[in-house]
Amino acid sequence: MSRMKRNAQESSISKFSTSEFREKFFEKGSERDHLYKGDPDRFLIAKFEEFKNIIKLPIPPYRREVSQFYLITDGEMTKMCNLNEVKVRKGQAHLWQQDQITSLLGFSKDVQGFYCHFSYDFLIQSQFTTNVTKQFERLNQFMHHHALTLNQDTFEAVSSILERMHQEYHGPHNAGKLRAYLVAMLFELNSALPEQIDISNFSRQEDLMNSFKSVIFKHISKEHSVKFYADKLHVSPNHLNKTVKQLTGETARDWLTKALVLGAKVLLKQTALSVNEIAFQLGYEDPSYFTRFFKKNTGMLPSEFRTMD
Repeated sequence: MSRMKRNAQESSISKFSTSEFREKFFEKGSERDHLYKGDPDRFLIAKFEEFKNIIKLPIPPYRREVSQFYLITDGEMTKMCNLNEVKVRKGQAHLWQQDQITSLLGFSKDVQGFYCHFSYDFLIQSQFTTNVTKQFERLNQFMHHHALTLNQDTFEAVSSILERMHQEYHGPHNAGKLRAYLVAMLFELNSALPEQIDISNFSRQEDLMNSFKSVIFKHISKEHSVKFYADKLHVSPNHLNKTVKQLTGETARDWLTKALVLGAKVLLKQTALSVNEIAFQLGYEDPSYFTRFFKKNTGMLPSEFRTMD
């Protein structure tokens, strides 16, 4: 495939909210309505038996506003992650980060297991945010090219956590409890990763994107310019922008903005720092500018987000 043709295809790939994805790829009816409880834009969990007969396959390449997780307990599924075909078989798990290109090609008739999706907003309210974020990045990096095979102990632990999450989701629906289960599951999955992740199959673009995300986490509280990150990665700002845009549909500037908003949300939810103090911690000398920036990107004031459940 030529670079020009590939770029044209990737620029036309749609990004769906949860409600848009539901309307486009699920048959209408009570079975579909049963899947969506509470605030499905932030968190949802379902068993394959609840949706495999009402989902419209294959689903062409798309991006989502949530990260998607699958655990297969029987049968198998096939999906594409960027340009890589990934099969997820019995005893395997797969996690795919929001905003990245994926497609769902199909399931075997006997497929069983769990599907779960969640937003960054939902995840970051955990008290273990820093550790979870690092583990989440490692998991996503590993799963660019293959599913994660779980040993029996980890498989049983993850299955048990998902079963409890499913019961909570369709019962009391305590968001704090669901979040705690999600964090526990990510810790279990991380324990199944090899100590050194093989990146030999990564394309240059994927390698640059992973490095970009790592550098963002280290420097975003002080450095907000694309040029700073491009210099750190020894590429031009234009090349960095083109690579990030091709892989995620968003510019490098968009990623810096999201990282700043994420950092602000974490500090608002998990510390008693004032809005002014948070602004200074994130590199803003003018707190009023930070407040305008936050409202522009979230639709609410920092103080409003802090009190939101």
